[in-house]
Amino acid sequence: MNKLYIAAVLIIVPGAIFSRPAFAKVVNPFAAAPAAPVDSHAFPSYDGDFSAMLMVIPESDLKEFGKPSDQGLHLNGLSKIKRGQKVVFKICFSGMSINEVSEANVTYDMKLLGPDGKISSRLNNKDMEGIVRTIPQKYRFQIFDNLQTPIAEFEKSDALGKYKIIADIHDNIGKKNIHLEYEFSLVE
Repeated sequence: MNKLYIAAVLIIVPGAIFSRPAFAKVVNPFAAAPAAPVDSHAFPSYDGDFSAMLMVIPESDLKEFGKPSDQGLHLNGLSKIKRGQKVVFKICFSGMSINEVSEANVTYDMKLLGPDGKISSRLNNKDMEGIVRTIPQKYRFQIFDNLQTPIAEFEKSDALGKYKIIADIHDNIGKKNIHLEYEFSLVE
């Protein structure tokens, strides 16, 4: 029997994972020349300021998302998954729009394609919660992660071979959308 769990991950410091955005400029007040501009996207996939990344990590790496934001993350992205191994489909994102009452609203759709290219009954979800809550404007470029987190365990009945996760993440306030894909192999 295929297993799929949805877990909610609570982050201690207003949902933020890192204490300083990846794009932040550090300016020396004593420097004669201004600092060179730095890329403003936390992740390589983006739409405007909104950027995101999809990954598959071992379930044991979920504890990383509960650490204080000043400790950073140490994640082990997987390209090969063994049968019986519990894995998590995680989306990290940054730069979402915030409305006039400081609310962010990020949702996502996620599906899993099997080696035959067909949508797996294991994962085909729409309107899952990335983050839907109040976020002070100053935190919009922090790194956030999907609150509803699919967890899967592949069994002997699952076909070996290449799988693909397809996720579309939506900044519902800013009307921005990012298409993400991640491939991995299921091995013995």
